[in-house]
Amino acid sequence: NIANISGKVVEPGKAPDRLLSVTLAEGSVLTGGANTDRVTATGLIGSLGTTTVTIDSTSRWAVTGSSWVTNLGNSGTVSLRDGKASGWTYKTLAVGNLDGSGAFVMGGDVVKRKGDLLDVALSSKGTFTIDYKNDPAAAAAPKNALLLVRSGETPVPDAANPGGTLPKGVFAATFSALPNSVEIGGFVYTVGRAADSKVVTINDPNKNNWYLYPAGQDPVPPTPTPTSAADAGMNMLYAHYLLGAQENHTLMQRMGELQRGTALSDGWVRFYGGKYDVSGTTARQPFDMSYWGVQAGYDRRSPRPDGSALYTGLFVGHTEGSPDFIRGSGNADATSLGLYGLWTSPSGFYADLVLKHTWHRGDYTVLDTKGKAVSANDVDTEGFGASLEVGRRFYLGADRQSRQGFYIEPQGQLSWNRYSSMDYRTSAGLRVHSDSYDSTVGRIGLVLGHNMVHGDRSTNVYGKIMYEKELGGDVTYRLNGVPVKEDFGGSWWTYGIGVTGQFGADKTYYLEVQRSDGDRFDQEWQINARLRGSF
Repeated sequence: NIANISGKVVEPGKAPDRLLSVTLAEGSVLTGGANTDRVTATGLIGSLGTTTVTIDSTSRWAVTGSSWVTNLGNSGTVSLRDGKASGWTYKTLAVGNLDGSGAFVMGGDVVKRKGDLLDVALSSKGTFTIDYKNDPAAAAAPKNALLLVRSGETPVPDAANPGGTLPKGVFAATFSALPNSVEIGGFVYTVGRAADSKVVTINDPNKNNWYLYPAGQDPVPPTPTPTSAADAGMNMLYAHYLLGAQENHTLMQRMGELQRGTALSDGWVRFYGGKYDVSGTTARQPFDMSYWGVQAGYDRRSPRPDGSALYTGLFVGHTEGSPDFIRGSGNADATSLGLYGLWTSPSGFYADLVLKHTWHRGDYTVLDTKGKAVSANDVDTEGFGASLEVGRRFYLGADRQSRQGFYIEPQGQLSWNRYSSMDYRTSAGLRVHSDSYDSTVGRIGLVLGHNMVHGDRSTNVYGKIMYEKELGGDVTYRLNGVPVKEDFGGSWWTYGIGVTGQFGADKTYYLEVQRSDGDRFDQEWQINARLRGSF
């Protein structure tokens, strides 16, 4: 029958003949302590009898104070986190002999190295899990460890032999975190022996003691693993970075093949979409992101007597991204406003200067290690940038003067962006902050194409290959004030094919497909399309 019992478990009679056996079965719950007067901060005191507590897989013992039992068979749940109504204090559950395959619910303060303790004095066997309380608000650096299970170090008074202690047996029990890991601050912790800790060094020769310590990845030196919320925050910052890169359009993407008409004012609209596959680093997990965007602009052309021309204009743009993380997803968008100036010469040389300001907005929702949803809003930053692109087209063969036929066009571009700091707090209490940082991307490339002109119509078919490298991108990320370094630096190759053309006196079109391969991310595909009209 199901029983719910509240109170203290106390051995009757006098030691060593005191015997007490409690069995919890069929969903029973025991709320209270056992021999609470026998447990002190320094060990066990007094004359001890024999107390045996047996818990089946459906039952639970809610321990409300530090307790001692001689034998504990736990195939259910023993919780040391109960008793909060009267003020939660950390508890010690001292056990002589432990066996079973159940769970222990525990909590503590990793930063202060204080918490609940399972103290196994004589012997242990079985396989157990420890359900440790997540604490995302803790300002825990990934260098803290906390003792959870102590084995064979506490002497047990021998009631039949005053002044003596009971002999030790074999300690063969194993413990693991439930479910697999724990979140402390912005980092993932796990349960294991001192010798198994990779991120922090725990000087404890007792191989039967079990600790809570930061989970580490394999690189040398090992690096701590961020929680799903911290990881998503770092990846959101990188998503903003990638969307900002989309705003760094090339001259061809913005203006296409400059028409030969006489109109002095031009309006244009550009559509684009694609997908990124971002590699993981020692500080964060991989993710992918689909995106789409639109830009529109207007410019005026000022022709010069020597055949050169100056274009000045402005543009607005908006890009939407959908980051997909390992344990959740997010939304990222970028809205930009910019100015540009383009100078072209009769020789085919051009120089294009762009200034822009971008507002980034974002949010995400992920699952923590307990399966609970954690969300973050206002994952926002701003960026101001400038870019300069130069290039020159060289026509090959006999059609150089008519600017028809095959051509090559070397290009170069330098883009700089300054991103503001970012600060927000997740629904679980994790505070995330990133310092402001600079991004400087250099690009060199070559375009090989063929241009055909038929009256007021033209068609330009081309292929391109470009090498781009991030020259900055060093970011300091802070999780509850604990700094984490990240580097967006890397390089990538971009290649694609496209077609531009003119139809009528003052209208042009542009269509391009491209892909990028890099050491930090791959752009699986991107499609660019643009229409430009003169009036």
